[in-house]
Amino acid sequence: MTLVDLIKLGIIETNAMAEEFAARLVECWRDNRIPGEIQEILGLSEREYQAWNTGGVSLLTIARWQQHCHPPLDVSRPWFKLKGKPPMEVVGYQEDRRRSKGKRKP
Repeated sequence: MTLVDLIKLGIIETNAMAEEFAARLVECWRDNRIPGEIQEILGLSEREYQAWNTGGVSLLTIARWQQHCHPPLDVSRPWFKLKGKPPMEVVGYQEDRRRSKGKRKP
C-alpha cells in the first residue's frame, strides 16, 4: 500500500494531510528506515514524482489522474502546475507556466 493508494481510498482526504504523510515517508526513507525508490514508496511514476516534487502538482491531483486519466502531456517533458487547487489542478510545461505568469488581466 502506497501513499497514493491511501488517497485513492479516501483515507487521506486533504492536501495538507497528504503532504504531511509524504514528508514523514521521505524522512523515514532518507533515514534508511524504508528501502526502495522514493517514488515507488509514494506510489508515483517518475514523471508524477517530478510533477509533485519540482512541478508543484499536488498528490491529490496525481491520485485523481491515476483513477481517471493523466493529462494529455508528453511524458518525456517535465510537468508543472499552472493553476487551480487540489485535486483539480491544471498542468502543463515550463514555457506554459512562464506565459501564464506574463499575462495581464484587463
